[in-house]
Amino acid sequence: MANDDEFYDSLEQAERARSWFQNNSSSLMIGILGAMAVIWGYKAFESNKVRSAHEAGLGYELLAKAVQDKEESKISQLSAELRKSHADSTYAALGNLAEAKHLQEAAKIDAAEIALRQAMTWGESEQVKQIASLRLARLLNGKGKAQDALAVLAGISDEGFKASVQQLKGDCYLQLAKLAEAKAAYAAALTATDLAAPGRASLQQKLDNLGS
Repeated sequence: MANDDEFYDSLEQAERARSWFQNNSSSLMIGILGAMAVIWGYKAFESNKVRSAHEAGLGYELLAKAVQDKEESKISQLSAELRKSHADSTYAALGNLAEAKHLQEAAKIDAAEIALRQAMTWGESEQVKQIASLRLARLLNGKGKAQDALAVLAGISDEGFKASVQQLKGDCYLQLAKLAEAKAAYAAALTATDLAAPGRASLQQKLDNLGS
């Protein structure tokens, strides 16, 4: 009798399962298809990201070669293409850095400043943005805009740039005739500079020139 009860219980459970599946098969199928669509969409998104990064990398390589070969027309064209098609890529910022370097060497300082300011906004790499900031500060100080350069330097927080930032601050303060601030900045730069660093001797000389 117990076996019969178990048999009928199994039949009843099977019938309930069949009935539930009939009533819910549409919803179940929609759920499965939805999950599959999410997976396919994610894979397509990742594939597009990889392809875009590859294209941006190739674009930057072409730009770097154009800078090396000093091909004026190609440099501006390739840099503009990187900004237009890959503005969210760090390659766009690197492209601006390369273009700015070329422009500075060609004595086109105002155009180089624009390129560096753009490099501070493109892509995801904070380190690249801070390199752009440091180069912009150097350019501004070279243009006699020491106060503007100090404002840019204030936004650089990466400890890896501390020695360079402090030395440039010293140069800016010196231009502004703020000798005490310049001396303090050079001292901080010297402390942050490795003993074997090639620029340490010239930095020490700057500090010594300020005397006591």
